[in-house]
Amino acid sequence: GMEEYEDALDEYEKGRAEYEDGLAQYEDGVKELESGEKELAAGRSKLESGQQQLNSLAKTVTDALAGTGSPYAGAPGKLLDDLGRGDSAAIAATDGAQLEGGIAQAQEKIDEMQAQLTEVNKNLSALEQTPTEGMPEEQLAAYQAQLAELQGAKQKLEAGIAEAQAKKAELTQQLAQLQSVSASSIAANKRELDNGWSEYYSGAAELDAGRKELLDAKKQLNDAKTQLNDAPAQLADAKKELSDARKKLDDGWKDYYDGEEQYADGVKELSDA
Repeated sequence: GMEEYEDALDEYEKGRAEYEDGLAQYEDGVKELESGEKELAAGRSKLESGQQQLNSLAKTVTDALAGTGSPYAGAPGKLLDDLGRGDSAAIAATDGAQLEGGIAQAQEKIDEMQAQLTEVNKNLSALEQTPTEGMPEEQLAAYQAQLAELQGAKQKLEAGIAEAQAKKAELTQQLAQLQSVSASSIAANKRELDNGWSEYYSGAAELDAGRKELLDAKKQLNDAKTQLNDAPAQLADAKKELSDARKKLDDGWKDYYDGEEQYADGVKELSDA
């Protein structure tokens, strides 16, 4: 009984040491998890900042393509996705060729209307120098109609030239805006950002798994602590049982020796008789 008690006491001490080791490992795990969560949060913040910068660059491009009929006009998300995949159509859409063509067309239109305006001004100047004094009424009416027609054409051409020049200026500004951003750079940054998000979500999954392991470890530690808390009382009970058994044994031996002594006395009394 005593040997079993001492073995149980050794097991208790061993269990307590293992619990302390487990608790220390758990606390280290909690610290590592907290550190990992901070790193993950910092990583997410950095990725979100990078995403905002990339979105801004893409918007610069898609704003520059406004009015060109490009499928990417006003669609920065589509542009980013396609550039990230290395889509040749997306790369071609951002090379500025379409805008350059529009600028050339606007200039051709300006030159054409400018030549027409020069001719109208020449005719108008000649007409205005024509003396009208003494001109027959019918001829004067025809003259005034021609003059009004030329003046109307002049106004129309001047308005057309102003409109074409404004369009050319707008396209030139859009081209400059487009050329300020590198499509290949956006594509590379997009791929890098996608990889970063992939690593982030992988890290988040690892942290979730670590969190679950720590919860399981905490439960096991709590169970072990409950057992360790119960053990001293159980050991005390066992020790009392051993003590009671020892007392019974000692009392038994005392009774035995007392009985032997009484027997010896009885034999002596019989012998004396």
